Amino acid sequence: MRIADGRAEACAGKGRTSPSGRSGSPVAFARLRFGAGLLTRLARARRDGPAPWPPATDRAKAFLERIDAMHAARGAPFATMLALAGWTRERLAQSVGARGLEATLVRLADDGVRLDADEVKCRVPLARAGRTIAFSPVDLDCAARPSVPLGTSGTSGPRTKNAIDLDGFELQASYMRTMLDAIGGLELPLALYYPAPSAAGIAHMLSFALAGKPPDAWFCHLPEATGAALPWSRWLRMLVVAARTVGVRLPLPALAEVERPDALVDWLRAHACRGAVLATFPGSALRLAAYAEAAGRPLPPTTFILGGEPVTARKRALLESRGHRVYPWYGAVDAGRIAIGCTDPAAPDDMHLLADRFAAIERDGRLLLTSLSPSVHKLYLNVDGGDLARLERRSCGCPIGRLGFDWHVSDVRSVQKLCVEGITLPADLVHRLADEMLPAACGGTPADYQLAEEEGDDGWTRLVVRVAPGIAAPDERAAATVLDVIVAAAHGMPDVAERIRRAGVVVVRREAPRFSPGGKLLAAERP
Repeated sequence: MRIADGRAEACAGKGRTSPSGRSGSPVAFARLRFGAGLLTRLARARRDGPAPWPPATDRAKAFLERIDAMHAARGAPFATMLALAGWTRERLAQSVGARGLEATLVRLADDGVRLDADEVKCRVPLARAGRTIAFSPVDLDCAARPSVPLGTSGTSGPRTKNAIDLDGFELQASYMRTMLDAIGGLELPLALYYPAPSAAGIAHMLSFALAGKPPDAWFCHLPEATGAALPWSRWLRMLVVAARTVGVRLPLPALAEVERPDALVDWLRAHACRGAVLATFPGSALRLAAYAEAAGRPLPPTTFILGGEPVTARKRALLESRGHRVYPWYGAVDAGRIAIGCTDPAAPDDMHLLADRFAAIERDGRLLLTSLSPSVHKLYLNVDGGDLARLERRSCGCPIGRLGFDWHVSDVRSVQKLCVEGITLPADLVHRLADEMLPAACGGTPADYQLAEEEGDDGWTRLVVRVAPGIAAPDERAAATVLDVIVAAAHGMPDVAERIRRAGVVVVRREAPRFSPGGKLLAAERP
């Protein structure tokens, strides 16, 4: 695991150093600094508990301070966009005071001060007022040193490293104890069910530990990845050993295979007779519960903290019908935690926007985020992460709502990606599959193929590959083509495709692709 000492080393392609961290190298020194700082904060969390949350925050003042940071940041495009749109700091302050923060953000978006999903990933040029603004995704980074680069999977765009410093991890941890208290989970065993090593697993383990509630166990779907991921595994083991010196016990990943998760079932039945909290993906939760029930060993009442793919009404109902609780949360490696669940929900995935760190507006159904806290590891000003969502302001009376978090996010869906088992396929990749790769591998034309995200009666989300009946190639060839593309998109991480293959989520169906109500044949169809 490469620890980046400073922004240049955290940027993809800038200041790259071998992840081996040879003794005496800047990477090894930065790794030691990060580890030492992390141990200090773990010990403090164990001794004193986390800082009170939420902090007293003047959101208008925080916004203007972030604007100052955007003007000072080298390479970030926001100062240029603001200048081209005629927005000075004085005008911003006047607008926020007169209209409010969110209304000002709407005006900014109308004036072109925003980053669309393709622009933020640099898939298309950023052009405003007849001028092209050059920047890189890493120009939005604002982590201080020392930091750790958590990598995106690369399936929703170019694979990037997102540097998170110690303050950023503590920000991610700040709400967790309050959240666990709201769902009655403070005194229950806590486990993770994420691939290992992975950004999600490591980030959640550290965040829960910094909240004074280290996970009791971490289970993974497949044997730990090797190759490029080996430095992460080594660093994780060193961290677990070092944490014990300050009295904090962190778990190492244990295998609970995706098709036969007996180890996790056994652990829950042995250690959680009164219930447990399990953080994982919705698809993994459904498979676990269904497997345990089919084996005649039903799970104890479990509160599932779910993210990484949509929490739909069917998924929620199937888990709740088995006596479990569902608690959604919403985040991204790029932005960190964005919203946490409401315990008095008006929708299956009703969540509270973490308004101490983000402001949000809805534009054409898209969720645009603006960062407010200096500990958020990205500078965001009306940034579109590629998700559709419903945003509303209302009082609900739940424990999180009573703290003043009255902005609700729900019906979160990806507009540009198909999402299955926590893995995303961006729109351009889906189009290449249907238009080029499947016809080349199996014959026919692009009109003979279509990919669809489909939720079955069992609540499992599957990636359906529709193949016209007249195509002679066997179904296995079409499925293998899709899996090959997924592993290529994941930059050679075969565990990604193996997890999808063993979960059985890629399904070839012999039927003609479907047309949209407007008569269009789309490469991807979403529910």
